[in-house]
Amino acid sequence: MPRIARQADCQTCCLCEAYCPVDALFVAAGTTPGGRPAEADLVADGLLGGYRAALGWGRGALEFATDLRRRLVRAGRLEDDLRIFPATRIILGDSEGEARDKARWFRDKTWSDRRVRSVVEAIWGHDLSDHPVDEPLPAHDPVVATQTITHGVVNTSDRPLRTAAAWRELAAQRGFTMRELVLHLNDTVEFVGTPSAVADELARYVRAGAIDGLNLQANSVPGGFDEVVDRLVPALQDRGVYRTEYEGTTLRENLGLRPAVARRHRAVPA
Repeated sequence: MPRIARQADCQTCCLCEAYCPVDALFVAAGTTPGGRPAEADLVADGLLGGYRAALGWGRGALEFATDLRRRLVRAGRLEDDLRIFPATRIILGDSEGEARDKARWFRDKTWSDRRVRSVVEAIWGHDLSDHPVDEPLPAHDPVVATQTITHGVVNTSDRPLRTAAAWRELAAQRGFTMRELVLHLNDTVEFVGTPSAVADELARYVRAGAIDGLNLQANSVPGGFDEVVDRLVPALQDRGVYRTEYEGTTLRENLGLRPAVARRHRAVPA
């Protein structure tokens, strides 16, 4: 498990956990009794990657948003001080089949054999060029490099061994090859379909109060957002869940948020 170098500066915003590409982070909101939790225990409890799964998607979307707003109120803030923008990808096509084909094409281009190996090599500690990615994980244990303070390493030397053990257990349970395991570990929420179908699904989330917007991840560069802008945004506007103009001149104003706390305090007459 990675450590945060300046632990006192961590505000437990969980953004690092949400964007961790290999589900290797768990941010505890406060101190953990008994010290740092064991990575194997976090994997067993479904906490590694669990935050992304609970980040407002699927059947638990509204429950997650409602719970977050309740905790905000208990902390002395207004419920309307919160905006939820989950990360996602959007792949559009003229038909459901075409969109699915494009999604597979993007995935295959993104996760080449070399990239799949690099994820596993980061744990096993040596070159795996001779290991086929469509076979099970390597049977041998990772090579653990000697770590000293001069290396600037803050994590413990058993991390690769524990991670490898957790990955092997998961792969055995699911029957994953190396490629399938890496794809599973890096799975992200995607909306795949026609502009109309995707717009209908997103509109349901917005109207239910589960999300306020999206943090889009591009499928390609450049032009990764072109279809979203040209084809999806008009469909969302037709459904009344996407603005047609900006009300303010700052991001805070356009998100419909109140002035910052410090500014509100300065505005109070003496």
